[in-house]
Amino acid sequence: MERAGRFVGVYRNSSSPHTTFIKIIELFGAYRVEISDPGDGTLLLLVEGLELRFVEAEPLYFRQVDGPFAMVFREDKQGRITHMYTDFMPQYTTIKLKWYETSGFNMTLLLGCILLFLSMIPVAAIRAIQSRRSSSDGRTATRGARIANWIIVGISLLNVLIVVGSVWGKEVGLQSELLDPPLILIIVLGLGALSALLTVGAVFCAALAWKDGFWSVFFRAYYTLMTIAALAFVWFMNYWNLMGQRY
Repeated sequence: MERAGRFVGVYRNSSSPHTTFIKIIELFGAYRVEISDPGDGTLLLLVEGLELRFVEAEPLYFRQVDGPFAMVFREDKQGRITHMYTDFMPQYTTIKLKWYETSGFNMTLLLGCILLFLSMIPVAAIRAIQSRRSSSDGRTATRGARIANWIIVGISLLNVLIVVGSVWGKEVGLQSELLDPPLILIIVLGLGALSALLTVGAVFCAALAWKDGFWSVFFRAYYTLMTIAALAFVWFMNYWNLMGQRY
């Protein structure tokens, strides 16, 4: 089917708890279905381990191959698919996600950010040793450079703690949406807000480092990359409701 690309993608149940921290379970596939193109003229719907094939009967209307179910799509004025409905899940309306809302993109982004934040640990240790040697030689870093360095180190440690706390909190705090969140998740949400605040400072420090020539060019580039990762992580936390009192 030449038009299969219009329908292929990940869809989210509109009834999912997408305004609170519980949204994070969608990152692991909850409340989501996927439609792919197997290349044989059908659409393959994947939901909770089930694989159902559908063939187009009319524009935007599909019938299940060797089955009783149907699937209907809705498009906007530009012809882009926005929603999907099916009679084997009649209680749900599903919304097609944009590429940056998919679990695949967010998992990749998260992994990249974590690796960069963890890289700060050996980098900070090496720079601490170099700083002591410079001090013994009578050379000291400027106050602005020291503050900038501590800000990015603090952001890295905070963000690693946020990830660890979120995973732990997911296990102990998502047993019921009707209960108050456990203390660990309240702390995580607070750390998320603090990380966002420090990231604003890191952006300012990165600009100042290039303006005033802090450090070597290599470390300035590394600091800028870390700042970009911190900004990306703030976006990630905001999208998944992991920042502030989102419960």
